[in-house]
Amino acid sequence: MKIFPQAFILCAALGLSLPTHAAETVYSELEGSSCQDDQGNDEHLAKGRCKGVGGYMLEWEDGDARQTLNVIDPSGNAFPLDLSTNVSSGFSALGAKAEWRVEMHGKKTVPMALIVRYNVSEDPEKPEKTTSYLVVSKITPDEVCVTDVVEPGSKANEQARELADVAVSKPCKTAGGEEQAQAEGAETPRFLCEAEEVAIFGCKSKDKMISLCASSDVSNTNGYMQYRFGTPDKIELTYPEKREPPAGNFLRSFEGYSGGFSERVRFENGKVQYVVFEDMISNGPASAEKEMHYGVGILMPGKKVSPRLCDGSGSLSDGSGEAKGFVFDHEKMDLGEVLDTEDFNFELELHQ
Repeated sequence: MKIFPQAFILCAALGLSLPTHAAETVYSELEGSSCQDDQGNDEHLAKGRCKGVGGYMLEWEDGDARQTLNVIDPSGNAFPLDLSTNVSSGFSALGAKAEWRVEMHGKKTVPMALIVRYNVSEDPEKPEKTTSYLVVSKITPDEVCVTDVVEPGSKANEQARELADVAVSKPCKTAGGEEQAQAEGAETPRFLCEAEEVAIFGCKSKDKMISLCASSDVSNTNGYMQYRFGTPDKIELTYPEKREPPAGNFLRSFEGYSGGFSERVRFENGKVQYVVFEDMISNGPASAEKEMHYGVGILMPGKKVSPRLCDGSGSLSDGSGEAKGFVFDHEKMDLGEVLDTEDFNFELELHQ
């Protein structure tokens, strides 16, 4: 193979090394007969594993209308790509195929990088419109992670392959800082609320947080209340974007029944509905033991509701207060005081 001196100079300047083997493309399926569904123990998280290349497997996950991908190496180690954080937090779906950039070492196929298509709905006014990204991840014996995200374009495929062929020498794309450290001994967790705000609702959900935050002087027509989703370092959705009074932005419903209650706060962001909920469910007649369910349900046009549950949702309580790790300020959410009200409950099957 003839290698020109200019190539050495360019690679040295960029801190890259020339590959010793020519990279080739091998495709694998992300749906169909090469994949096997695996519901697991979480009925709200669909999962499946698909056969990859060189002993690798690809594990897709689908929860709250967002998909992501984990790479499983031949030893069974899982490497989450965390696509909703590294690419886009919008509603998403993976493409039908994965492209592996590989090197042939004799008869052995060695994956060096992975390219997957990630289709994201980023406009709540037009949820049917998607942006198609190509996500490049490096593959090494010790590490698999996202290194580059290629936006749509006429040469996106070529650009993704070029990036994939040098991905092993690049750092992992950072996904933001660590979760917010709650103050030791603090009486009430802040979640995504600022120090001077009231945390009306808050919980952790996987690697994200869900919060309803309000000003201390909030009322139906004064102050403000906002829904926030994401991490303290990267809030991915704020509704409404401006700090406005709750009236006209949120609706609330409450239904009490023997041994429990259901409380909902609903809003519409474009054509997408969000329902923040808390349910107390009795475990039997006159039982002092209650199940507490928390989370947010997401309803896109023409689709079934997709719930994102708080960590520990379904935990037990004596009914005298919120379960550990959750916040729901019922005094601030007093019916008829803070929000416009609805006289019905949402039958959205947010949990079982």
